[in-house]
Amino acid sequence: MAHGSQKLKHIDYATPAAVNAPVGVGRSKELIRNRNTVLIARYYYYNIVKQAKYEDTVRMLVNEFWIAEYTISKILEANMTAVKEMRKAKPTVVELRKQFTSFNW
Repeated sequence: MAHGSQKLKHIDYATPAAVNAPVGVGRSKELIRNRNTVLIARYYYYNIVKQAKYEDTVRMLVNEFWIAEYTISKILEANMTAVKEMRKAKPTVVELRKQFTSFNW
């Protein structure tokens, strides 16, 4: 089959099978870890470097990562050790830019 000639399988999202699918199916633990690492770095950048209020920081993260405020709060809470380590390490904007090249620091 030629490159790009594969067709996407149609999924009817209104069917109960699609709506009731288990949450963990198809979720890559590695991708979630990577997302959370970047999210923590962006939290540090907005909240510590830019000195934005917590509520404003969370709103900015919602716009960047397309996940709910509640989910962001839970991610930060679950990764509080990493948040504290980042605060202790105090990476500079230059260091953040080198580590996470896809973001505008």
